[in-house]
Amino acid sequence: MKRPKETTAIPPTPALVEAAELLEDVTLKVLKAIGKLKNARKYESSTESMTLGWVIVRQVESIAILAKRDLVTIPAALVVSRSVLEMTARILWMLHPETHMQREARWLALLGGEASYLQRLGEFQSNWGHDSTSILESAISTSNFKKAVEALLPDDVTRLKGLPDFRSLLKELGREPLYAYYMQLSQYTHGGTVASGFYRKDHGNAKQVGEHIYPESWALPFAVAWYCTTELGKTLVSKLGNPTDKFASEEFLSKGQRIISKI
Repeated sequence: MKRPKETTAIPPTPALVEAAELLEDVTLKVLKAIGKLKNARKYESSTESMTLGWVIVRQVESIAILAKRDLVTIPAALVVSRSVLEMTARILWMLHPETHMQREARWLALLGGEASYLQRLGEFQSNWGHDSTSILESAISTSNFKKAVEALLPDDVTRLKGLPDFRSLLKELGREPLYAYYMQLSQYTHGGTVASGFYRKDHGNAKQVGEHIYPESWALPFAVAWYCTTELGKTLVSKLGNPTDKFASEEFLSKGQRIISKI
């Protein structure tokens, strides 16, 4: 059945609209902070943090848009939230070392993942008879560039074979409890039976099929989006900004936390 245009199945509550507008406000602050990063292009790790931060901003904006449009869009918001959490953690991990060269080594680990992805994609496409010459050439050039830059790192810089698993990454940052969010959000990303719980309650004879989405269902994606965006902004400013720069006032952050907590 075709859904009529401009219809809303479950309209957002005033509290959710307020929270969505808060997310839009905080993303503007992140963009403003990125604009002040004078030396963001000097090091690859700094540039990657800035550009990946842009991706996160757009993702968080999409969560706000979905919430204001219709609460039934929550499956998409949860999937996006997982990406926001993972990307934010990777930026925090990459900028965690105090020295720029150690950060560059971590950026190279990320770049190695790109080279591996291109190689695997190219080989897969080739096995199915597709011309993957350009993909495999990109894999080789990316890998060679990584090796060339890695050779220029000082001897006391630790070379990484790859990225740590996500839980270990969070543990190194002192944020291991966030892994609980990651596990929950992954259910909606990978299509576990938890995801279908929005449309099914219980099993067997007790099963109830229907739409079970409520305003409080949005607490998880909003909490993750708010936490990640504020941590991203504070980290970019403290690690890459000027000593006098400040991401947001304590008043704004406290007020924002109260708004998010009301969902």
